[in-house]
Amino acid sequence: MSHRRNLRTVAAGDPVDVIETEMTRLARTIALLGRPPETEGGMDRAGYLLLRTLERIGPASINAIAAAIGLDGSTVTRQVSAMKSLGLVERQINPGDRRSCIISPTTTGRALMRQVRRQRRTNLDDVTSDWSEDDRNTLGRLLAKLNDSIARATGCGPIIAQSAG
Repeated sequence: MSHRRNLRTVAAGDPVDVIETEMTRLARTIALLGRPPETEGGMDRAGYLLLRTLERIGPASINAIAAAIGLDGSTVTRQVSAMKSLGLVERQINPGDRRSCIISPTTTGRALMRQVRRQRRTNLDDVTSDWSEDDRNTLGRLLAKLNDSIARATGCGPIIAQSAG
């Protein structure tokens, strides 16, 4: 009996256990699927998330980015500093409050984020190529619902806006 069938048999009566197990597997397999090639300019998953967030909310202060991602400002400050040294974001003095900076992606950062996004989309398209369009839509809808529920439970807004492509 395969591990997959064994899991379904053991956990069939407990949907929360199945969800927890599958989320654990998903975290590992999505990391393998999204493992960046060497050409990605040193941008890690956190950098990708930060750039996708800036794409959604536009240029923003550290505090606004931290609130959008659900992290503390010091963590975002460290991430922004690392990305600035790679030339992926830039800081400008906030004209409305000269004590803070506005962070925005550079042309290089935006291009790299879009390249990573295209590769991730291609990987997901390949992995689900034998799925029906209905199955793909259902998975997308349920993942959005799960992310919305997690955002409500944690008080963190949507990290990356839903989009059609």
